Amino acid sequence: MMRELPARLPAVPRSLLGSFTAGHLAFLAHATQLRAELQLQREARDKAAADSRLAQDALALALHSRLQGDATVAAASLREASSLLAAQLRASAPGTELREHTLGHAAQSLVCALTLDAFFATGTLGTRPTLPPASTAAAEGEADETADFSDEEWLMGMISACHEIGRYATRQATRGDVASVVMSRGVVLALNEELMAFDFRNSPLRRAYDGTKYVVRALEDTLYELSLFPPPADAAAEGAAALDETEAGPRA
Repeated sequence: MMRELPARLPAVPRSLLGSFTAGHLAFLAHATQLRAELQLQREARDKAAADSRLAQDALALALHSRLQGDATVAAASLREASSLLAAQLRASAPGTELREHTLGHAAQSLVCALTLDAFFATGTLGTRPTLPPASTAAAEGEADETADFSDEEWLMGMISACHEIGRYATRQATRGDVASVVMSRGVVLALNEELMAFDFRNSPLRRAYDGTKYVVRALEDTLYELSLFPPPADAAAEGAAALDETEAGPRA
């Protein structure tokens, strides 16, 4: 037979704050501060991710417009992307988690677009790009170490630009523009030869570098095919002159 329990109610919960020491209260204050800091970091990551996505959309439009011959739209899209990314990249130094996992790909895409612009402006891959200055002081020459792209972002961006140059050269080949194909082959070959001096081991850069060899091969095949079907006399003369200029060594 079940024994009857005494009629008793549970104790009402009481606040423990009265029994906390000063150390406990300090811990709670620190936890509150930490929660606020984590919230700010989360908001910063969300803002960086949003700006990165918008910038990559603008850069995709810039590349497409550039290769379609619409320099005006390309320049406007490139300015928009640079504006979105400049502050984010400047606030996140290379090697940080935010830079590597959230902003890195957008930074490489920006280098790619800037390099492609340099190719059309100079016939080379240009100098190492930098972000625009954030202030008058920076514009006057004060150091801003986070304003530059990392080595990996720069190299990956140039390699991506070489793929875009390869696509451009393929289109020009259909128009019989041998000179542009020769120039494209020259800059891609020059980068490929420089990259051969690096020891990338098994890394994303190594896999990206391997791709430049295929671009070089494709451009050489294109030039061979063009030689089998010579373009009109004027274009052929221009292409031959360009080929003579590159025999001394391709430009980097």
